[in-house]
Amino acid sequence: MMTKIYLTVNIICAVYILYRLWFFLFRRKAEGLWDRLYRWARIIRIMMWRWHKIRMVAKAERRKRRTVRNQKKKKEAAAVAPSTYCEVIGKTKSVYIPDPKKAKEPVRSEPLPESDFIGEDDDISADDVDDILEPMDEEDLQKLMEPGLSEADPDFS
Repeated sequence: MMTKIYLTVNIICAVYILYRLWFFLFRRKAEGLWDRLYRWARIIRIMMWRWHKIRMVAKAERRKRRTVRNQKKKKEAAAVAPSTYCEVIGKTKSVYIPDPKKAKEPVRSEPLPESDFIGEDDDISADDVDDILEPMDEEDLQKLMEPGLSEADPDFS
């Protein structure tokens, strides 16, 4: 019930404010205001039209100068063109390597260390291999996390 009363009071206030605004804007004293605003709008429109006309003329002149300049550049470029095409001029995507032995050797590589890998045994079956992965017990985790066992690596410190 209170919300309906609140809503009706708000609507009545809004209507009254709009009513007073209407009379303020369109009364006889405000007619001179509308005439002045209309006059200023016409003056601004005419000024913008003149400015646009001047801008279009300047743009056409710039375009004309640009085309003349581009035609001169094309004539100069045509005059410089060689009569015979004996050599390739420009960038190539191939790389010239003077020593072919250097091309086979990898850059910044180190020799691999000797491996102790003998090979795979064919006579071991999958059933013989113990592949059960179990989580660690709390005791094993505590042993690993003891502060005395961890040492800083001298290479990275």
